[in-house]
Amino acid sequence: MTAPQRQFEQGLITIHSALETALNQKGVHNFSISYTTLGSTPRDSTFAVSANGQTREKRFTREEIEDSARTIESFAAIKVRMLVNNFTG
Repeated sequence: MTAPQRQFEQGLITIHSALETALNQKGVHNFSISYTTLGSTPRDSTFAVSANGQTREKRFTREEIEDSARTIESFAAIKVRMLVNNFTG
């Protein structure tokens, strides 16, 4: 695995973790988080959050994902908040 691929994979983990933390802090229970990437060299990824009988999705660019490898990048953090704000605890 190349360094950019590792960065991308780590960024996916970071964003997933940020979503999970934010949902828990908001008191949302019984949620699921998934993401979809297309292609052998994915450009973007779509995260989907399901809870309370609804599903909401948000697309993250490859740059946002790679920049979130160590800590959540600012634009990715905004998208995390936008997704989480669709749900109530």
